[in-house]
Amino acid sequence: MFARFVSISLFIKYLRKLGEGLAWKEVFVLTFTGLKGAIGIALAMQMYRSKDFDHIISYLIMMHVTSNSLITLVIHGTTAGLVVKAFGLTSQKKV
Repeated sequence: MFARFVSISLFIKYLRKLGEGLAWKEVFVLTFTGLKGAIGIALAMQMYRSKDFDHIISYLIMMHVTSNSLITLVIHGTTAGLVVKAFGLTSQKKV
């Protein structure tokens, strides 16, 4: 999450010029609700299908990465609405 926050913060100058802009509250929500292990699962699947690794080790890595992503998704998925409401980002902007 820290790396995601740093990368969004580095490009906030450019992100503010796109669309309606980007406030620091929105940066925090983007950091909190970002992708949850999609790349890790894809790499674990590649390792699991590969013949270069021991089947048991690749199975354990696949299960570890998948369960970690699932737990993160459940925790962040159930609390994301609370974070958005806490920052007051639920109301629509008047045009």
